[in-house]
Amino acid sequence: MSMMQRPVVGTWYVNPTGMMFKVRMLGYSLTGPTDVVIEYVEGTTQIVSIRDWQSLDINIHTRIPAYSPQWADHPTH
Repeated sequence: MSMMQRPVVGTWYVNPTGMMFKVRMLGYSLTGPTDVVIEYVEGTTQIVSIRDWQSLDINIHTRIPAYSPQWADHPTH
């Protein structure tokens, strides 16, 4: 069972069918967040209203990127 997730830029989420997407940016008005720009694994993007976001059945997949070029120069010994 999932719980309502707050959209966090840079975080990967997954829905019940296994589709993963990342929050790329948030749109704001004077009253707070209005839109969430998401990017799916294959690269397509979609804009979701904050109201629609709150009704999504999703879970956090990971907050850590699978690969970061900056880690390549820092071996873990």
